[in-house]
Amino acid sequence: LNTRRSGYNVKQFVRDKFTSTTYPDAGAITGDDTVGNLPLYPYTWVSVSGLDSTGAAYMGRKAQRALVVKALKAAISTNMTIREEDNFFNLIAAPGYPELQTDMVGLNNERNQTAFIIGDTPLRLGPDADTITSWQNDNNGTGFATGDGLTTSDEYLGVYYPSCQTTDLSGSLVVQPPSHMILRTTLRSDEVSYPWLAAAGTRRGLIANATNIGYLNKTTGEFVTIKNRVAIRDVLYENQINPLAYFTGLGLLNYGNKSSFASNTAMDRMNVGRLVAYIRYQ
Repeated sequence: LNTRRSGYNVKQFVRDKFTSTTYPDAGAITGDDTVGNLPLYPYTWVSVSGLDSTGAAYMGRKAQRALVVKALKAAISTNMTIREEDNFFNLIAAPGYPELQTDMVGLNNERNQTAFIIGDTPLRLGPDADTITSWQNDNNGTGFATGDGLTTSDEYLGVYYPSCQTTDLSGSLVVQPPSHMILRTTLRSDEVSYPWLAAAGTRRGLIANATNIGYLNKTTGEFVTIKNRVAIRDVLYENQINPLAYFTGLGLLNYGNKSSFASNTAMDRMNVGRLVAYIRYQ
């Protein structure tokens, strides 16, 4: 693959790539256009999107995404302000980036588990049992770097499915991850009740900031609307993923209250995790 000409790779311009400092064994001047084995011009474009677990280069949207994820991970790991005790928050999310769930769990652990994490499933995750189960099992360990597999299980993390269609500030249709709906639904529930009451079901789980739920077709890129039928909701719940669903006469609802931590204790419930986090902070 000629990556110099490829439009499916992400590169970074490095001004001093070829220098005697970075290549001390290059040798002396041997001609008009080289300095030993060094090019006359030290600058070049370097591929920065990296390789997947098989050693293949990321290309296209995955190349772009790998670079963004790397920057987001660095932002979480180096930000000391969000680790200060005086800065309190009880919800953590990185909408649209399931890859950051491990980093958010780590951040919450450093903050003595005083918050709960709202986790996403990928926009392109289809509504069939095999695909959902494969993603929940980390796609046999091959996909997490691009959000195609879940590796995080934690008492203070809740994962949701599917994504949604809504409008932006200009009124145009856009696709958003599940956390777009759950963050607002949880906040609205907290306004009228308490963090230890589940933001789910017909009383506190109504979703008011989306018009449809569904997923992005991997081939066409089009948004496919679904209602999230009962068979898929069962598969999701068995895999510790909270289903969002459409019910005729009721509308869109958050129909799940599980953490991603599978256990036989009460800590596999989101509202219990939020209660413990609240008490710990107080």
